[in-house]
Amino acid sequence: MLCLPLLKQDILPGALAIQSSDVLGSSTVASKSSPLPSATPVRILIKPSPIANPSPKPSPTTRMDLVQLTLDLNSAVNVWRKARGQGPLAADDQVCKAVGERAKEIATDFSHDKFMDAVRRNNIDYKAVSENIAMNSRITAARVVDQWDKSPHHHEAMIGDFNFGCGSITGNYAAFMFLKR
Repeated sequence: MLCLPLLKQDILPGALAIQSSDVLGSSTVASKSSPLPSATPVRILIKPSPIANPSPKPSPTTRMDLVQLTLDLNSAVNVWRKARGQGPLAADDQVCKAVGERAKEIATDFSHDKFMDAVRRNNIDYKAVSENIAMNSRITAARVVDQWDKSPHHHEAMIGDFNFGCGSITGNYAAFMFLKR
């Protein structure tokens, strides 16, 4: 297993578990009133995959596939929350626009570095906001939610005290924004 040091801005401490085809990231901003660390060291763990990999399912290529996957992701997060006694997350146009931008951004820069920029750019008012991101060569809503469920920081965001949320999938990348107003 290879460990790479990395400094992250504007996120709370966390660890990312990375496999060659399954990548996760999570950041949480507790509230506007609580200051964030200026730079938090984060360790990224990379576990090599076995040499003989089955052929991955091709990434979604049509707009209809991506729209359906995005709808599935929003539904899957709410089903997951309901099963754990949490209320559903209502969709919000500003949040959905911002997370759509984030899903495209992480395809070229898989990090949380621009997360708060998207929140500010879309004039999103919040008491608390969090983001989960994922990359998977065989992306499905169920696979993404399962990955997030197994990661403590992603799990914390999904079960958090939020009332708005929206997800987006672009190619092999997924992003979900959680928001409390």
